[in-house]
This record gives sequence, C-alpha cells and structure tokens, in this order.
Amino acid sequence: MNTIVRQKISVNGVGLSYLEAGAENERMILFLHGFPESSASWTSYLEYFSKADYHVLAPDQRGYNDSESPSRISDYKLDSLTADMVAFINHFPKKEVYVVAHDWGGIVAWALAAFHPQLFSKMIILNAPHWLCFKKSLFSSAQFFKSWYILIFRIKPLAEKLLALSDYAFFIDSLKKSSRYKLSDELLASYKRFWPSKMTSMLNWYRALDPFDNSGSTIKIKTPILFLLGEKDPFIDLATAKKSAEYCENCDVEVIPGVAHFIQHEARPKLISLIEDQFQTDKKSQLR
Repeated sequence: MNTIVRQKISVNGVGLSYLEAGAENERMILFLHGFPESSASWTSYLEYFSKADYHVLAPDQRGYNDSESPSRISDYKLDSLTADMVAFINHFPKKEVYVVAHDWGGIVAWALAAFHPQLFSKMIILNAPHWLCFKKSLFSSAQFFKSWYILIFRIKPLAEKLLALSDYAFFIDSLKKSSRYKLSDELLASYKRFWPSKMTSMLNWYRALDPFDNSGSTIKIKTPILFLLGEKDPFIDLATAKKSAEYCENCDVEVIPGVAHFIQHEARPKLISLIEDQFQTDKKSQLR
C-alpha cells in the first residue's frame, strides 16, 4: 500500500486521525508533527519511505486537525501526549519502530525515549530540545529571549486573538520567515483550514507545560538519538539545546548550516539521506 490513506483510531480515550502508507512489515517509521502543523507536513516523506519498504505513519496529535480535542488544559500534559503515542504504536503488530519528530512532536519523542525505551530502535529529533533541558533554561538563559512568545501563548484568549489577526496573515508570515520561505502556500492553506476551530487546543500544549515538574530528571535515555538543529533557528538557543545530549547515553547532535526551524521543509534531501543512513544502518547492523 504505497498510496497514502487517512485513517482514524481511538487510543487512550481520544480519537486520532492519521496518515498511513506502506505494507505492514517489520519496519515502521512514526513521523510526529509540531506546532502549528499536522500530519500533512510529512506527506512527501510518507511517499518516499513507503516505497523503501517501510510502514509509515503520521498521526495528527490530540488537539490538531481531524483528531479530537479534549477540553481541559490538563488533558495536554506531556504524560497524556506520550500515552497517546504508546497506545497508537501498540495498535500495530510488534516491529522495529523508528521515529522522526519535529518541534512539539520532538518533545513527545524525547519523553517516549525516556519512559518507553523498549518500544523504539532509534530516533531523529528535529528542532526540539529535551523537555527538561528546555524548561530549565526557559526563564534563566539566552533561551528566554527566543521563547518569549510562549508567555503569550499561555494567555487565553489573547493568544488566539493575536494569531488570528488579519486572517492569520502575520502568523503565516512569521512561519514563512522561520522556514526560510520553504513552507508552501498549499501546505499553509491546509493548516489554516483547521486553525480557527483548533487553535485553543493546539495552544493548550503550551498552557499545560509545568516548568516545575522534573519528572524523568534521573533517567538516562538509552534509545539512540540523532538530534538535528538548524543553525538559524529563531526559536532555539543552540548552546542550550545541545545540553540535551547530557540526558542520553547515545545522542549525536548535528547543526545544519543555513537552516532555520523547519528542517523537514528546508533541507528535505539532507533529512531523507540522514533517515536512510541512520535507520538502514541500524537495520543492517542487526543482520550482520
């Protein structure tokens, strides 16, 4: 099944929409989107890797696009977001599971690697520091000056109103700039379709963030991780983000020159090459 199909599933008490392609075989790649995107951000990767003998899946995480949106802010705590993906993965036959995750999807991936390492073979995380590394630095370092917008995002309904100004024109312009204009108009239009009805639930991910919760602080992540950063990312302080490796036993950090916050859109050939190298190498090592 190389054709991409949209499916729906109920997991962890919430209905999730997801894109799926490729035959159900022993190799799965789970693609996780971030704010303010959707599963559609991974369409070209699903097309490519389904033809490379992977079973590929890209869910719309809770509160996004066609997935359900629980009403309480507490429903968007990291443990709930993580539990969604554990239940989602467990719906499918047991296999080698790889993860490619961006932004908030990356934060979920860090937590999955920390608390459920038995489920994953390897991960590639884009533009998203380890959640504790990020929270510790949020109000006390250079990261604060790149994350000031989070303070606004946590204020309801101010954030919703500001983002919707001029029919989301200013918001869209900022996304274009932070992707070096590699986010297509077609893709942005697909996001804009669900923003009016989903913006509050999307922002609830930020509102549920507890800066004083240190859960997992003693865990050394065993899952091998390739952590990719954009040299020109306007939202992430590179020196701070690189400290994410301190929470891992096996984490390689690579800064991609000239790239900003949306590596999957700005450096698609580079990312495809890295996915092939990281995941296929891992597979070959098991066959030796």
